[in-house]
Amino acid sequence: MRASRAIGSSLALAAFAALSGCGGGGGKAAGTEGGPCLTNLTCNTGLTCASSLCVSLSGTGGAGGNAGAGAQAGAGGQAGSGSAGAGVVGGGAAGASGQAGAGDQAPSSYTIHWGPTQIPAATEDTQCVVVRLGNVPAIHVGQIHSQLGAGTVQMILYAVTATTEQTNPFDCAPFTSVYQASQMVGMTPLTVVQNPDETLTFPTGVGVALAANQMMRVELHYANQSATAPMTAQATVTLSTMPDAAFQSAASFLTVAETGFSIQAAATLTEGPTFFPFPSTFVGAKFFAVTSEQHQWGTEAQIWSAISAADAGNLVYHNTNWSTPPLTENAAQAVTSGEGFKYQCDWNNTGNVGVSFGLSASQELCLIVGYYYPSQGPVTCFHSGGSFACCPGGGGVCN
Repeated sequence: MRASRAIGSSLALAAFAALSGCGGGGGKAAGTEGGPCLTNLTCNTGLTCASSLCVSLSGTGGAGGNAGAGAQAGAGGQAGSGSAGAGVVGGGAAGASGQAGAGDQAPSSYTIHWGPTQIPAATEDTQCVVVRLGNVPAIHVGQIHSQLGAGTVQMILYAVTATTEQTNPFDCAPFTSVYQASQMVGMTPLTVVQNPDETLTFPTGVGVALAANQMMRVELHYANQSATAPMTAQATVTLSTMPDAAFQSAASFLTVAETGFSIQAAATLTEGPTFFPFPSTFVGAKFFAVTSEQHQWGTEAQIWSAISAADAGNLVYHNTNWSTPPLTENAAQAVTSGEGFKYQCDWNNTGNVGVSFGLSASQELCLIVGYYYPSQGPVTCFHSGGSFACCPGGGGVCN
């Protein structure tokens, strides 16, 4: 096993010190079939933006005889009822499997595995795997169920345009592929998860479009806090499909990170409430679920929906256990001009050293995540010094 690698404050602070736009298609024109999606993640009439490429989904639903095509990294499955392949989960390798439908129908769900892998004591790292989902036809996903092993700091699931599997975990940077243009090429993040067991269910008619033979990337940030004992890191993600005919709108997410705080040793801190006005492009968008992320000293996170900075707002999210932040679903209502989120984070630092914003488990976070539709792609905003910088388009932090 390689030596441990901690993600220190210098990495996180350097990534955000520049606060002041955010890929592939084989030469085909943007918006055309087989070409890259347009900048607003749409395509020409009759085509769908799926994992950064424009594809035609007509006639692809329910292709016969495709069950059992999953598990490229595991043992093949059988067509008909039953499992369509067992993903490899030994020795740190990863795989994907599909659950077959009745008869010759395509699988109704696909499962991706990261690990299990044994992690030495006092080790923190972020590692990724790239695996085939196992879907022969293009599909629409209506639900994403994430199950994370002990010591998980954060898991991010991506649809990617890579063509080669990397089933053994390899080092990758945490979170940066969500917002940095140079890291996002060929990758579309679908969900950001901290809760050990989280189910993201999209509203009726809403989901995620994935291309035929889709490749997926799982980014797992883990930390073994024990000074003496190893631990097992692992993640399992199950994507359940929806009927192609039912799909009406693609979903994505918005993240907002508070970066300008510092918590003294043996002290408490309340940051907020801070009003985040939605970018003007979000007018008409509908947010249907929210969650938060903090680290070990987090004691409370709250989110309000507010029509202005002066509005006290309507509480839409409340969490008092940093390690199991709920994914709270709300009735989706269209965003109006000037509307936004108000958020507040509280901490109680019982340690003997001060901490500030950072991605490492030894630092602290105040991160809110809102899932919305119709998709404009993932948007990440950072707050520091009274202003917000949003990616794509937010200057140096986005590049």
